[in-house]
Amino acid sequence: MATVSATAKESFRTDGLLVLRAQAGDARAFELLYERHERRVYHLALGMLHSVEDAEDVTQETFLNAYRALPQLADGQAFHAWTTRIAVNLCRRSRARRRAGDAMLSLDAESAETGLSLQVPDTSPGPQQAVEVGELRLEVRRAIAGLPDEFRDVIALHELRGLRLEEVAEALNVPLGTAKSRLSRGRGYLRRSLAAYVQAVDLPPRRLADAA
Repeated sequence: MATVSATAKESFRTDGLLVLRAQAGDARAFELLYERHERRVYHLALGMLHSVEDAEDVTQETFLNAYRALPQLADGQAFHAWTTRIAVNLCRRSRARRRAGDAMLSLDAESAETGLSLQVPDTSPGPQQAVEVGELRLEVRRAIAGLPDEFRDVIALHELRGLRLEEVAEALNVPLGTAKSRLSRGRGYLRRSLAAYVQAVDLPPRRLADAA
């Protein structure tokens, strides 16, 4: 089992104190919780939905639900994991509504201020290489968007948001072994989806692994 860093433990402890204050009626305490976690929840939703508008809606709804249900949260130090689960469930509902309405999945989530950028390292100078790297980022986003939901969720949470696999399993309410299996299969789908593109532009295999 992965260990929790001292910094993370301190963050959880601070969350716990703020939750206790908020449960006692301190409105500012909940504002501080929102400020601490809003960006994290937003980027989590963006990674799962690939739509700025939908991610913003999920973020607002996550904290509205959290505020309403806060009196029932027994362990304030679990606020991070609790809001992650709320956001994941709301993302799933959002996708279901979008499919019911036959809506198209947006691939234009990246923006200068709040966009999601897959950090593909550019180790070779020159304008042609810059174009290829930019194209690879777009291809990676397309490939992730095309994954089956169960694999895309794990990739979004683990690879894009940096959650430990234990946290991913908890957020998705699946066994740790299932999360590991889905991560492995999701990475395999990505490699196969991107293999033809990487070969076409003559990018090294290492870059594909970094991007995925």
